Amino acid sequence: MWMPVMVSAQEKQNQRQVYEKAEEAYHIGQLDQAIELLEDHLNDFSGNLRQSALRLVSICYLAQDDKETSEKYARLLLSINPYYTSVQDPIRFEDMIALLKSGRSSTVTTASSQAESINEAPVPVTVITREMIDQLSNNKSLGQILATYVPGLNEVSAWPISNIAMHGVYTSSQEKILIMENGHRLNLRTTNNSKPDYAISTEKIDHIEVLRGPASSLYGNVALTAVVNIITKNGRDVNGVKGKYGYGSYGTHRADFIAGTTLLDADVMAWASIYTSQGKKVDIPRESDYSMTQHDGYAYGYKEKPSYDIGCTLKLKDFNFMFNMKNGKQVPQYSWYAQTYDYDAFRTMAGVKPGYTVNEKHLELGYTKQLGKVNLNVSAYGDWYSVQNYQPVSDSIILNQYNNDGDVIYIDGKPQTKLYKGLMQFIDYQEYTIGAMTKADANYTLGSMKGNLLVGAQFEYFKLSNNDYTMGEDYTKIVYTLPEEKNYIRIGSEEIYSAFIQGKHYFTSQFILNAGLRFDNKSRANGKNVSALSPRVALIYFPNEKFSTKLSYSRAFVDAPYYTR
Repeated sequence: MWMPVMVSAQEKQNQRQVYEKAEEAYHIGQLDQAIELLEDHLNDFSGNLRQSALRLVSICYLAQDDKETSEKYARLLLSINPYYTSVQDPIRFEDMIALLKSGRSSTVTTASSQAESINEAPVPVTVITREMIDQLSNNKSLGQILATYVPGLNEVSAWPISNIAMHGVYTSSQEKILIMENGHRLNLRTTNNSKPDYAISTEKIDHIEVLRGPASSLYGNVALTAVVNIITKNGRDVNGVKGKYGYGSYGTHRADFIAGTTLLDADVMAWASIYTSQGKKVDIPRESDYSMTQHDGYAYGYKEKPSYDIGCTLKLKDFNFMFNMKNGKQVPQYSWYAQTYDYDAFRTMAGVKPGYTVNEKHLELGYTKQLGKVNLNVSAYGDWYSVQNYQPVSDSIILNQYNNDGDVIYIDGKPQTKLYKGLMQFIDYQEYTIGAMTKADANYTLGSMKGNLLVGAQFEYFKLSNNDYTMGEDYTKIVYTLPEEKNYIRIGSEEIYSAFIQGKHYFTSQFILNAGLRFDNKSRANGKNVSALSPRVALIYFPNEKFSTKLSYSRAFVDAPYYTR
């Protein structure tokens, strides 16, 4: 019983001596020596001494104008003691602690996959803070928030899907912008689509980082015109329970709930939001209709099944966990052929009425560890989607006539036509993706210059597990269901292997080279392999905090979506 106490006391004495040597080196201006002592023994420190060590190493890096690394250690300090109060510390360090405790940050992480100031980011970055979101109406969706604050980004009219575009580049659905939540991809793999609608709770958001340019050198496919990374609040930021409810016209209801706390070494945050709106039913007489409708009709908004976002995050020492469920449905205002239609007349298919419904689940488990001067990050994740695209094709239209196998009927070499009423198309498919990623980065010095090198690898397995295509008429009658061999989207699986490297070199504290390269190799479902190199290089010069200039080049890799192939 006596010996363990003596050993423990001896270890604490050694830790105290190491810290005192580092503190002495700091006071006489030997910052490199102080940093080396602290980082080499950081994993040995415990209790209040570990807090003191994190504080001191953060202050040392700040004295060297290395804000990125300084803030990293300051965050570690606050993860141990969220209530740390900076007293008689350097003013710059006090300001940093105050910013971090208030949920704001002087740095972004999305551009280079590590903390850096906005001036040092290799591409233009817009940060939307919590305060900026609160200044808008409570009924704003993610797409509306982005369109309000991001230069060059705007909402785009789309048939049944919320859509946004960067610099005017868009498709019928949002598949040119990578949307992430805490670095976790939200875009489907089948279509590359991600909907910035009410299926994403805005109450849980701490801030949003938007890269206004290609970012395939880090994130690979989809990151063509921009990257949107939603950063959620921490449990210590919430520190309690908060609820909100709003009601509007046309049967609009919105409710939000968030709860968070710190318990022992754990930071826990949970949220739930729900949005529903019946929309306005507009009567459009036949004589005033510009479409081919043969009778009176209507235009619709949101209707039926509500959108929701339910999830939680857990951070425990070096581990972090995320689980999230989302559901969103929007009703098309007009039919596929731009006609008015009678929503209520169309039958229910697989539990849904006309509209584009996406139900999704996301799961991720991550591990972060400081190994000497190397920061290691490993994560495994999964994404599951169920998509139901129920299209009211037309209330009345003349088209080719089909048999039960989905083939056009010919007589004497001529395709037979028919006046269809209540024509409908129903696409129902499910996909899932399992993946893993590892990243490691370390700082280096080269003479009087310094820098950071990051390397990483990623693997994903994607499978379209089910797909059904049904065509109907007369609002309720099923005409045919396509067999698998004739379906628009074939069931299949794909694998993608990726490796990336990024270097950030400081010629001076004001002149930076940021270069990256990513290699992707995809084994497509048809047996063919597709590979691509995505380079990026940027020269950055910022003489002060109010001015910066960037010269950059990047090449984005966007493989054709599984759906269109």
